[in-house]
Amino acid sequence: MPPTVTPADIEHRREFKDFVIAHADPVYKPILRQLYGLWEAYTKELLKEPMIPPYIMLSAPARPQALGDFSPVSGFGGHSQIMIRPTLLTGHHKALRKGERYAEGRFLFVADVLLHETLHQYHQEVTGETEESYKGHGPAFRDTCNVMWN
Repeated sequence: MPPTVTPADIEHRREFKDFVIAHADPVYKPILRQLYGLWEAYTKELLKEPMIPPYIMLSAPARPQALGDFSPVSGFGGHSQIMIRPTLLTGHHKALRKGERYAEGRFLFVADVLLHETLHQYHQEVTGETEESYKGHGPAFRDTCNVMWN
């Protein structure tokens, strides 16, 4: 059974998203606005499930090798946080190239990372199939990925 998302969770997560889109630091606001827009498209067009926006943050995940991270509980105790490693956007990550000419490609890469983490949120909040023994990447996660593209 999927965990319950409380009315307080829903209200705060929506308020958080609205704050970020309207008032975030000018360095973060444009990219976070784009990421929330992508998240909405993913949930409506690919997953076809009504979901509540998570807390999307540009911050390094706890594991150094992770490009992004979904956590059922945020660092401040809220529910459903997606973190995206900011160096992916700047090109300072060793896997990506620096420079303005590669900015679009870096963003497309980050969009894929966001989709991956959105699938973890989907399984946490909608299906309840978190697949702990597979670190979240078991048959249910695989099947969702495969079904989305068919």
